[in-house]
Amino acid sequence: MENHKYSEPKQLESFLLNEPEEQLYSNTIELYDFLPKYFVINGRSRKKVIPPVLERTFDFKGQSYILTIKPARIKNKLGNYVNCYPGEREEIIEDVLRKMACENKFPFIDNLPSVAFTIYKLKKHLKDIHHSFTHAEIVEALNICVDTTLEIRSMDGKTYYHTHIFQSLYLNSPEDSRNHQKKSFVRLNELVANSIQLNTFRMINYDYLMSIKNPLARRMYKRLSHLYTHANFFELDNNYSLLLSTILRDFGLRIYADIRNNIREIKKALEELKEKGILSSYTVEKTNNPKFKGDVKFVLKAGYNFGSDMKKANQKYLDNKNKQSLTE
Repeated sequence: MENHKYSEPKQLESFLLNEPEEQLYSNTIELYDFLPKYFVINGRSRKKVIPPVLERTFDFKGQSYILTIKPARIKNKLGNYVNCYPGEREEIIEDVLRKMACENKFPFIDNLPSVAFTIYKLKKHLKDIHHSFTHAEIVEALNICVDTTLEIRSMDGKTYYHTHIFQSLYLNSPEDSRNHQKKSFVRLNELVANSIQLNTFRMINYDYLMSIKNPLARRMYKRLSHLYTHANFFELDNNYSLLLSTILRDFGLRIYADIRNNIREIKKALEELKEKGILSSYTVEKTNNPKFKGDVKFVLKAGYNFGSDMKKANQKYLDNKNKQSLTE
């Protein structure tokens, strides 16, 4: 790491969550966490046909994008290289590393935020939050994240990113990685760097995020945490609506021949969000969408716990914005 340029941009302090009342929280990243970059079927399953490339469309702040995902090439136990897409395991490990970044001051390496960690500490943290993986599984997941290619293009042609989930990765040797003191390094995505510098990240309840079992529920929670910016005070009629067609598109979900299976899948995710107090209730309403037969609208009502967290997140965002304006 000697030949790299280190820096600590002034916005970095705003990203850290070191106050006692912030220990339960992490940060979610604008645009980057909207990307439907995870494969809903386990990318390592031998029983599934793995497509050579995935192409998905999604909308963000009124702008349409195309995301192209090229899988990582990973050597399996037999010594053969196979295609692997990032899935739930990779998402969880990435979220844990981001939480580590929120807790400790870290440098930017070549203008990208970095995280220093040990496999031992990462494995222990995962076990503590009930997401246990072996040493080999963690190493494989890190390699999938750094080797998966993401191409993001806006439909108007004005925006293009060619990037990876992790921009680069330095891992100690297998012997050293089992040493509790020997640290590895990962440089996070450039969109994370942009979000930190522009103050477009938002605080999210990390305890809730890691306790959610349903992968779709977890991703919906991240989405709601970014969209629910009007929670200056909690109101029972604070609703948010999502079309079935929007969820299928923006989360990269498989569309079943019988659309009722998709509705059932989304309801399972919403039920878990209700159990966590993130939603107080939801309703499913019919809608007339000529472009998508059988489309329905999910009307979500924020739960008290979620409303309370969003008030904190909004205040944190405003505080960071004020600090940023004072230093400019």
